[in-house]
Amino acid sequence: TLALQSVSGGKVGIGTTSPAELLSLQDTGNNPRIQFTYPSDPTNYYSNIMADVGSGKLEFEIHHNSATVTPLVLEYTGHVGIGATTVDNLLHLESSTAGASVLKIENTSGTFEEASGFLEILFSAKRSATTNDRGRIVVGRGGEAGSDSDSFMGFYTTVGSTLAERMRISKDGNVGIGTDAPGTVLDVKVASGN
Repeated sequence: TLALQSVSGGKVGIGTTSPAELLSLQDTGNNPRIQFTYPSDPTNYYSNIMADVGSGKLEFEIHHNSATVTPLVLEYTGHVGIGATTVDNLLHLESSTAGASVLKIENTSGTFEEASGFLEILFSAKRSATTNDRGRIVVGRGGEAGSDSDSFMGFYTTVGSTLAERMRISKDGNVGIGTDAPGTVLDVKVASGN
């Protein structure tokens, strides 16, 4: 039986008579958990937030009918697992469904254009005391005169600290290196003097 006790300072302990924080949970094992249940069928429909104290994990578990999944795991290392219970990297995404998208990036601003409102993945890195943008991948509307359904993908790198587009895949699938308007399947433009 777990004890519920309020002590001086307004701290509450569940399973402990000496809570260290405003609310402290302590179990006889290493996995204290908070459970949320569906009143009509609490056996088959519930969710848990579980602290795996021994392994240094915080796990979010969902039990729906006969299936139990752990969609989110936070580790003491700062690693985050989505769909992965064994987390190997800072962000680890895992899916057991063949052909399923593992990551979706969406912009719902309604201003999807070439020069603004695009989707972007930005890569930054610190060297010495300075953090700079080092590269980016951009997906934008396929030109100002393009259809709302057209898109391009641009790849950027830095020279010094300036990001510039180096390669583009157009809405038609043409690849441009040194040009953002490739006119053939592979269109390479060399800067004058090079």
